[in-house]
Amino acid sequence: MTRPDVIVCAGGGGVGKTTTSAAIALAVARTGRRVLIVSLDPARRLADALGVAVGTEAKALSVDAGEGTVFGLMPDPRDSLGTFAELLFEQESAALERLRENRIYRALEAAVPGVHELAAIGLTWRAVEEHSIDAVVIDTAPSRNAVDFIGQPGRLAKLLRGRAVAWLSSIGQQANVQSTAAKMGRIESLLVRVIGPAVRDVAALFTELS
Repeated sequence: MTRPDVIVCAGGGGVGKTTTSAAIALAVARTGRRVLIVSLDPARRLADALGVAVGTEAKALSVDAGEGTVFGLMPDPRDSLGTFAELLFEQESAALERLRENRIYRALEAAVPGVHELAAIGLTWRAVEEHSIDAVVIDTAPSRNAVDFIGQPGRLAKLLRGRAVAWLSSIGQQANVQSTAAKMGRIESLLVRVIGPAVRDVAALFTELS
């Protein structure tokens, strides 16, 4: 598959990022290309800028795109972790159900920084493959660090491969076997006593994600 061109519109609030993104997407589509416009802005103004409904699934929009096509995608930040989990476990339904039942996961559903961007990247790539997209236009959130989302997948991978995750997982595994509890180090034993039964949920969460 040919990789699409990517155009990112970034800047502070009220500078016209969304309007510019919509205009660029239409202009590129009118050259006969298939364009995907993605909004990471929690204000969700993309639909107003284009004058049509834009949802959480990439769909062709009823706009004047000449010989080309404009697809729109506006991920919902309120369900970002759920969306990301579905993408991550797309081929593993049993693992997804275990994750959804995990008490730690449910507590984190609205509190994981960067997960909205991760979910948006996953949905964008899926749309690129499904619709043979030639160009992607991204309307970022109003922030000085708006393009930081580009590095989010790498940062997550580094976290999940790190020593801390392996350590937490090993604690949970040992905590599940009483006969090995005595073999834990002082820090591990203290953590198990402080967290209590929730240590199993912590271990299960990181083991599934890894």
